[in-house]
Amino acid sequence: MSILQTKDIRHDFHGLAVLFGVDLEVAEGERRAIIGPNGAGKTTLFNLITGKYLPRDGAVLLDGRDITRRPVYWRARHGLARSFQITNIFRRLTVYQSLQAAVLSRRSIRLDFIHQVSRMTAVNQEVDQLLERIGLSEQAQVPGGMLAYGQQRALEIGLTLALRPRVILLDEPTAGMSGEETRHVVDLIKRVTEGMTLVIIEHDMEVVFGLADRITVLHYGAVLASGPKDEIQQDPKVKEAYLGEED
Repeated sequence: MSILQTKDIRHDFHGLAVLFGVDLEVAEGERRAIIGPNGAGKTTLFNLITGKYLPRDGAVLLDGRDITRRPVYWRARHGLARSFQITNIFRRLTVYQSLQAAVLSRRSIRLDFIHQVSRMTAVNQEVDQLLERIGLSEQAQVPGGMLAYGQQRALEIGLTLALRPRVILLDEPTAGMSGEETRHVVDLIKRVTEGMTLVIIEHDMEVVFGLADRITVLHYGAVLASGPKDEIQQDPKVKEAYLGEED
């Protein structure tokens, strides 16, 4: 059974159509990449799935349940978590405080955490585990804004994991990174999302083919092709429209 679906999703901005009936089905535990040229509608699709935008037509389903009109916070609390193309972290909070805030939010605990959270053993243990998973234990007391770019991306992934999501959506997780940073983040994503459902938008084809089981190609707001990565890699329509090759 699919854990995430879009059915005939259509959207426009002030009359300019950007998505034309996009159907997407992602199985539980699958790693799906969404690729396509700039302007193909990839991030718009993410924004519709996560509730930032309301589609003009069509539906978004999570585990068979229609969530098309559910607000962003509801979707996050019921298993959808995402990162953004531009790093989105608490720049003034330390890494530890940032992860604490995310864990407290998921647990629906509202406290003056500066004074009280240190006594919350379960929360602190969870934060320590997250720090170890994302490789930032040594940077726990460093403000988010002072981290190196690759470490900021790791923190953002940690904030996503703190929600204990059923589906993780990553929007260009390696954008702007050096080759070494990219390899590190790809290894991190592989490790921390093992057994989870992952959907990524990514331009780097080496990253795509390294992370994804299946690939969906968007072209001018419509699905051009969708299938196993080896099949997509050999698809002549994809080569011509996106990978820049022709038979």
